[in-house]
Amino acid sequence: MQVFDQETGGWELGTVLRVEKETGFGPHVAGQDPLAFVKRFDIDPLNRYMQAVSEVGANINNRTRHQRISLSLIKMIISEERTRSEDLRVDESLHGLSGQALAKCHKCLKTISKVVMCLEQHITTYIEYIGYLKDRSERLSGVLLALLTHEDAAASIGFAAASVELAAAAKRDGSSMKTIAVMTMVFLLANFPAALFAVPFLKWDWGSGKTVQDNFWVYWAFVLPTTAAVLLVWVSITCRAWIREKAAEVFKFQIARCNFVRL
Repeated sequence: MQVFDQETGGWELGTVLRVEKETGFGPHVAGQDPLAFVKRFDIDPLNRYMQAVSEVGANINNRTRHQRISLSLIKMIISEERTRSEDLRVDESLHGLSGQALAKCHKCLKTISKVVMCLEQHITTYIEYIGYLKDRSERLSGVLLALLTHEDAAASIGFAAASVELAAAAKRDGSSMKTIAVMTMVFLLANFPAALFAVPFLKWDWGSGKTVQDNFWVYWAFVLPTTAAVLLVWVSITCRAWIREKAAEVFKFQIARCNFVRL
């Protein structure tokens, strides 16, 4: 009993007191304002507190089970001693013992019953104590659960606010990209005629004869392949996942075809 009592005071009660001190929820000294201890908590410490308090509840249930088993044994010993006291002329054949051995057994049982009566009171008191401690840990667990729910809701609200800000920033970025696209389009409209008039393959002078020169094909021979190459690189980069998928399908089809031909 002393070992159980010391372990309960050192671990279960110590854990509950420590969590109550950290959270500010629990029995307070007269004159103290419980609301003065209320503060905001992080989710990680609350999870650790919740785990510790839950472990306290499990340990208390296990200790209660052991004490109830011990109490049942003690009650059985007391009941057996009372039965023997009421009838001292017990049939020896029922136990297979001689009268002298049965008398010694009854004497020992009587001595033990005097001790276990005191032990029964200790166990009953201990069960009441750990019952109170269990109720205290359950209430503290409810408080921790409420705090966890509150912090989770606050985190969800913060996440929603961050999402709104991100959407607003994305909208501003989209507007900026639209502005850049419009400005680029305006400058390209003026840039194309300027580049066209500046090409040396075209003669715009009045006295130069024909406007289009004989070597104008060189311009197209360079522009068209270059444009096609740029578009091909762009398509290969943007659609590389689709290209890999189609290539894998073709590869599997070729393997299946080769296997079929072998058969």
